[in-house]
Amino acid sequence: MENRISIVVDAAAGPLEQYFAKALANYKNRGTVSAYLGKIGGFERNHHAVLSGIYKSHIRIPGVDDPWLKTTPIHRRVSDNFLIFAVHNTYPIHIQIIAIIKPDGHEKVKKLLPTIIDITEKRFQSLNERELNSLISYK
Repeated sequence: MENRISIVVDAAAGPLEQYFAKALANYKNRGTVSAYLGKIGGFERNHHAVLSGIYKSHIRIPGVDDPWLKTTPIHRRVSDNFLIFAVHNTYPIHIQIIAIIKPDGHEKVKKLLPTIIDITEKRFQSLNERELNSLISYK
């Protein structure tokens, strides 16, 4: 079954969020890596973020940054911009974009993580399957 990528309700779902929702869906469902999507990891040092299913991907910003070379493996693609997303704990085919942190992602994420956890729990992890299926999503 294909992953369904949505954007958190109340977020400004502008072109950048939509671009990365599509890029993440293409990667998760087809293995196609966008030239602007980088290394994916979790927040292993924060127990609450792990329990909330929160992950980050290093990203480059289209129109601002040069894309990574196709020959650069995803695990070597690092930047100071982050795509923050969560995987639903009960229905893991549902993934939601929570935030894009740019620039200075490494510094800002430390301060924003408690808020990101709160948003994830209240606006994503609390949704039931019917509510998740009603979200606008990318496959």
